Amino acid sequence: MTCVEDLSNEVFLEIFNYLDSCDILKAFINLNIRFQRFITDSHLQLKVKLYPQIKSKSKQILLPHKRQIFSLYLYDHLIINQFFTLYPIDSSFNQLQTLNVQFIRTDQFIQLLQNLPLLPCLFQLIVHLDDYQIDFHTIYSLIFKLPVLKYLKLSSLQHGRLSRLLFNPVKQSNSIKYLIIDHPCMDDDIIVLLSFLPHLRHLTCRKSVTSPPRFFKMPFPPIISNLTHLFIQQCDMEFDDFEIFLQKISSQLQVLKIVTFNDPSYLDANRWKRLILQNMLNLRKFYFEYHDYFDDNYKLTPYHRLSNQFLCSFWIERQWIFD
Repeated sequence: MTCVEDLSNEVFLEIFNYLDSCDILKAFINLNIRFQRFITDSHLQLKVKLYPQIKSKSKQILLPHKRQIFSLYLYDHLIINQFFTLYPIDSSFNQLQTLNVQFIRTDQFIQLLQNLPLLPCLFQLIVHLDDYQIDFHTIYSLIFKLPVLKYLKLSSLQHGRLSRLLFNPVKQSNSIKYLIIDHPCMDDDIIVLLSFLPHLRHLTCRKSVTSPPRFFKMPFPPIISNLTHLFIQQCDMEFDDFEIFLQKISSQLQVLKIVTFNDPSYLDANRWKRLILQNMLNLRKFYFEYHDYFDDNYKLTPYHRLSNQFLCSFWIERQWIFD
């Protein structure tokens, strides 16, 4: 081998997996006829990442290659607006499988969602919303209309109530199996979402999950859920509310991960045992993390002493060991 051009197309495909697609096009598309044909005629899948500092020329070079874009990452609402002005979403994005839009405004995202059903292969959607007032009801309603979506991650610092979704007269069937709720929410919101997601298997809640006051709670019946994995990273519900919540959604749970704070009633091992035996017979893995805040007035409660019950045979037989 005397030069780089002697490498096979298969080797270049492997190399291109590690390069930005805009750089690939700028470096190779006009190099010679071989690379021009290789890039336009091959099965090369373009992974596009656009940041504010990228020049407009880099964005325009993608125009003849829309059909080859496999994944698209757009950072901030200005880049998003510029990109979709140049490349309106239509069926020519027929290979796009992953769309990741960061710091998008709610109005932009709702407008974008109107056209996303045109994408036949959009399996993964990752969104960070950058607003103080967010219409989660409209956003989730439109997302649920995406026919082939499998994975959804929705991030925001803002809290939004979703109970109005219950009164949507047409509940669209969808294919979502993995959902990451990366915004504060309430247990009622999760139950509402699950009622629209018959195929959901994995649910992760990254930010605070709370429960509304009892006189505001909706009287939801248990729902038919196929959820097998649940991870709540910041459970701020009282254990009474959390127990009711689990009883409504947990019949198929196999893996439960929960991190909670400052409610020592969560340390009642016998209560956990009853909850598992009555509602989570399929549970295989249980990860429980409890945090207390210490100050000069800190006192142990009877619940702290109950934590020793996690060492009994029920937990040891399942190899659920607590440190």
